[in-house]
Amino acid sequence: MSDECRQVFYQLLGVCGEVTVTPELDCGPVTVTCLDHRIVRGATHLPAGWEQKKCRFTVFQELCVAVPVSVTVASECRLSDAVCHGVSDGPCAGSAPES
Repeated sequence: MSDECRQVFYQLLGVCGEVTVTPELDCGPVTVTCLDHRIVRGATHLPAGWEQKKCRFTVFQELCVAVPVSVTVASECRLSDAVCHGVSDGPCAGSAPES
């Protein structure tokens, strides 16, 4: 025999919450492939006897760049408000019976 009294009470309430969805973008390692099209221009030539410390020229190279990208979405929920209705010792109206 137990001297404990257990009761179940029910609270009907409405809940309002804020849901935030944040897209996330992640780039993987890049793979670069040189294509056949390339141009070299403007090599600098100095007159005879001049000391040349730097050489400058311009290059152009077409590239094919592969960038793997994955897109995910993260969500976060935060309670904003709760509206408390009546409390009772019986199940809330419209609720499924307890099993």
